[in-house]
Amino acid sequence: MPETKVAGRYAKSLLGLAVERKSEKRINDDMQLIANTIDSSKELNNLLKNPIINADKKETIVTALFGSKIDAVTLSFLKIIINKKENFI
Repeated sequence: MPETKVAGRYAKSLLGLAVERKSEKRINDDMQLIANTIDSSKELNNLLKNPIINADKKETIVTALFGSKIDAVTLSFLKIIINKKENFI
């Protein structure tokens, strides 16, 4: 249950920022792209879930994969989740 509360807080924060910036559709599209990419790659899924792989490495990989394809707000959100060691998968 605590993970659900934390996930809800992150989601509300991201949604609030998206509304403020009037970029709800863009950020929703970004999240769909990220989810689809992770769902279609067992290797990426396992890498992001692996607690042994440090946050810097995960951040580098996520930035390389999505950095030019997603909004800066979405990328910042992913980096926060990675650095907080939250499981966004």
